[in-house]
Amino acid sequence: DDDDDDDFEGECKFVALPGQESFDQGLSMWGSDFRTAATHMRVAARAGHIGGEIYLFRVFSTYAKTLPPTEVQDPEVWRERVAARLGWLQEQAHRGDAQMQFLLGVCLHFGVAVEQDGRKGVWWHARSARQGHVPSIFGLGHCFFHGTGVGRDPVTAFHLFQIAAQRGHVSSTCWVGYCYDLGEGVAQNPQRGAQFYRRAAARGEASSQFNLGVLSASGMGLPLDLAQAAAHYQRSARQGYAPAQLNVAICLQEAGGVVRDRQRALAWLHRARRQGEDCTQCLAFLRSVYVS
Repeated sequence: DDDDDDDFEGECKFVALPGQESFDQGLSMWGSDFRTAATHMRVAARAGHIGGEIYLFRVFSTYAKTLPPTEVQDPEVWRERVAARLGWLQEQAHRGDAQMQFLLGVCLHFGVAVEQDGRKGVWWHARSARQGHVPSIFGLGHCFFHGTGVGRDPVTAFHLFQIAAQRGHVSSTCWVGYCYDLGEGVAQNPQRGAQFYRRAAARGEASSQFNLGVLSASGMGLPLDLAQAAAHYQRSARQGYAPAQLNVAICLQEAGGVVRDRQRALAWLHRARRQGEDCTQCLAFLRSVYVS
């Protein structure tokens, strides 16, 4: 692995807020298990952590389909709470609090209680990242990878993901694997990608578990093993990862590495559909199940 960049070795200054532990736990699950992340963010928000409030707005405005209907709330409630404290958040960010700089960047990226402005979001993420704030380093990598608020630059994104992964950031570990897997910002090497997926999957990262299933099913980067692929998909699906739920359904319908069970296939397919996963493919698959 590459050495850390000195640009991100600053002293990370931020004040831990009430509910900090729950917020950190929720953030670590973000993108992998939204239901568990939302549970932690609720605890953080109830304790008064503005980050919990920001991320609950994002959960309910964008990812509500990943949650049971009984757990969904009006996102405007959380937007209003953030808006009421926005001045304080901006003041703390300007004073150099790395966590507040990160959260202000999130608000600007996604238009949470402010006008959406990706370029300003990148600027605040960069300020926080230079203090060594690991979620900001990862967020900055995401911006460079997708070209959000900055020109798309997979090489810089890969470097940032590496730095955050070396500091224990599990989602970054997955993204390093993804870059190796697809050759984004680094020479393509699926075997190397699988190594990073395994590290992240061992810590419960659902998309890494899913990606290990894809590699096992294709024989790219891992030995061809449909039973192992199905096991990886199932671990990911149980965490609510919709692409994995769809693949579990297909495995059960087609007896791909598991015993055919059409009833269970339908149950998993409905879970994936409720999250809006690949609706066209889902509908075609449903028809094939009913016809057979």
